[in-house]
Amino acid sequence: MTLYPSERNARIMILKISAWMQERGYLKGNDACISCRVDPNQILTLATGVYKGYLDEDMILKLSVDKGEVLYSFGSYTPSADVEMHLRVFREYPMVYGTINAQPPYATLCALQPFPLVDALTPSAVCHLGIVPLVHYAAPGSEELANAIAKACKGYNALLLENRGVLVWGANLFETWQRLETVEQYAFQTWMFAQADRKPSRLQRAEVENLLKERERYCLYRGGAPCSRA
Repeated sequence: MTLYPSERNARIMILKISAWMQERGYLKGNDACISCRVDPNQILTLATGVYKGYLDEDMILKLSVDKGEVLYSFGSYTPSADVEMHLRVFREYPMVYGTINAQPPYATLCALQPFPLVDALTPSAVCHLGIVPLVHYAAPGSEELANAIAKACKGYNALLLENRGVLVWGANLFETWQRLETVEQYAFQTWMFAQADRKPSRLQRAEVENLLKERERYCLYRGGAPCSRA
């Protein structure tokens, strides 16, 4: 039997993660969105036009996954346009319970350059994240962007959004948050080597293969195989 977080616990976690993102500089103003699946066909997500660094529970809405309909909203709040990306991931992956899109500084720099994150640099990035491909720019909330997300998310755990930031997902909101931190660290390493015009020392192929086997032991099948040394 699949266990979903209670709405109360999901709301608490959404507020915590929003505060953590503000502390670390992962969001600016009313950018970013956090969503949590609380039922096979229901998610909690954030309202549009609200300051994400200082939320209260009234700014959290309930939507249906299949149609994106608002099932609960306090007052006149409406969903963020970014929720369309989240809904596409939830539809593609029934076992995904959390999604976050944000603007961590170095991940956003890599999305602007753009630098897809493809090198096997650290064991944690290989095991818990894998490759982070780039999705080319499309207007926020557009059908074009949602379709690109649905196509690109298959087989991965995170995406760079060209000229925007990053989208991550996971089996729960805390795992999703950890992946967001891992993407930012991965992006920092990639960016710093690029600015120094130097190539990082990638893990050797045999080391990456062992890490991929370790990843499968923990039922982490998505992420692809980052580029290694021969």
